[in-house]
Amino acid sequence: MGGFDENYCRPCIEDIELGYRLKEAGYQIRLCKNLQVKHLKCWRPLSLLKAEFFDRALPWTQLLLRCRRLDNDLNLQWSSRLSAILVYLLVITLFAAVWQVEFLGIAIVILLFWLWLNASVYRFFAEKRGRLFAIQTIPWHLFYYFYSGLAFVIGTGQYLLAGLPTKGLPGIKKIAIFIR
Repeated sequence: MGGFDENYCRPCIEDIELGYRLKEAGYQIRLCKNLQVKHLKCWRPLSLLKAEFFDRALPWTQLLLRCRRLDNDLNLQWSSRLSAILVYLLVITLFAAVWQVEFLGIAIVILLFWLWLNASVYRFFAEKRGRLFAIQTIPWHLFYYFYSGLAFVIGTGQYLLAGLPTKGLPGIKKIAIFIR
């Protein structure tokens, strides 16, 4: 199948892209659950965000749109999509609660529904690292869905604008480089 696509300038989603090509060619990908791998990375909040946003979420959005794939697998399950929408509804209702306190009740309901939807993740964390660790992951998980949703919107905009003439407008790549 030609191996990994070397057009990606930094390690990012070349494994996902290869998997899409393999599936498209009729091959099956099997998960070996007894094989475990540990990524030896030293993540800090900013380096994690930059890698996740610029090297994973944006390129993956571009790949999804280019291949016209929104399969219900990996991080694209319906529960993940709904979780991202709920996070944005939560942000909006918390913002609205500044002016009308009644929105705080709606925000709590949204948060509880989001927690219920993601309960299996927190059970896993609690089993592996304890309840305190599981609780500590909640803000990061909310943040994950926030920036993932934002990346999908920006990536979709980039994809749609890629075919349009940009004379006189700053290039999307220039903007992404500036943000980095």
